Amino acid sequence: MKKLRRPDSDRGSPELPFINPAEGRLHHRKQAQTKQKETIESLQLSGKMAVLDDRFDHAYNVGTQLLKTAVEMHGMGSVELIPAYLLLGEASMGLSRIPQAEKYLSQAQWLMLKSPSCDDSVKCLVFRYLGLLYATIGQYEKARQTLADDIYHASMKYGCSDIRVASGYFHMGNVFFQEDRPEIANSFHSQVLTVWKSFFLQVSPSLGAADSDAVKSPVSPLSSQISVAQGGPSSLSDGISLDLAEQMEAINMLHRIRLSREKQIHSGMPSTMLLDVYYTLSLLYHYLENQSLMTEFAGKAVQLNKSQVNPNMELAENLTYLLNSAS
Repeated sequence: MKKLRRPDSDRGSPELPFINPAEGRLHHRKQAQTKQKETIESLQLSGKMAVLDDRFDHAYNVGTQLLKTAVEMHGMGSVELIPAYLLLGEASMGLSRIPQAEKYLSQAQWLMLKSPSCDDSVKCLVFRYLGLLYATIGQYEKARQTLADDIYHASMKYGCSDIRVASGYFHMGNVFFQEDRPEIANSFHSQVLTVWKSFFLQVSPSLGAADSDAVKSPVSPLSSQISVAQGGPSSLSDGISLDLAEQMEAINMLHRIRLSREKQIHSGMPSTMLLDVYYTLSLLYHYLENQSLMTEFAGKAVQLNKSQVNPNMELAENLTYLLNSAS
């Protein structure tokens, strides 16, 4: 007799893995937080680049979106909102909306002060933008004091010769220029050049053998007033490259120093100070692999070096290497 087969529907279904609802919700939450974090990082970079490109309206819109996303992720009153307030404050200054800038920067300062564990990397930025605000409204003494705090906290976090401290030196120099004190201003700008030269020489092994201070830069006369941590953490050169915003910031900073010194050269400023800028710019464009601009500034540096009573031979060797690398 032929056996009857049991219908498939009676055989039972294959076992499905059990998914704990709580674990599913946790996984979903982690995915959402990761996405929000990536969005925040992208907005911070976009906002910074917009400011450096003088697109302050766009930077303000990005700052508004950044603040909204940060609040959704961290809640109101969190120290994590500080970058958004700083971006909104900087954009507002660029748009000449000073009262609005004061409001945003005061909010950032309040969040910093109520968070004892606030990191030095955040504190230095809060003081930096407050210093820029004070300089904008003509309160130069307050600007210098606040920028000194910026330099102190950045040095505590990164080390006093790190490129992330260079912005503090740069803005401090600008304040002294606004006060018509060019000698001190130039010394701070020389410190900026020293920091960037050191970075570029460290990331260019073929140039690193030469003295990173081939063009000597004077030490800031106010350095004794700014207590900085010696022997701090190593710089970004330890295997970390510059992101787009950092590249734009370096270009902006170094060219503003160049323009300032090209004007001063007609007022008795030593030509070695202009040589220092040209050399640093040639190193910058060597790092960025822009052969055309590297050749332009290296060529200017060669001519200025040759015009010195005692040309710097170590510098001449580095410049020869740079020019040969482009051919």
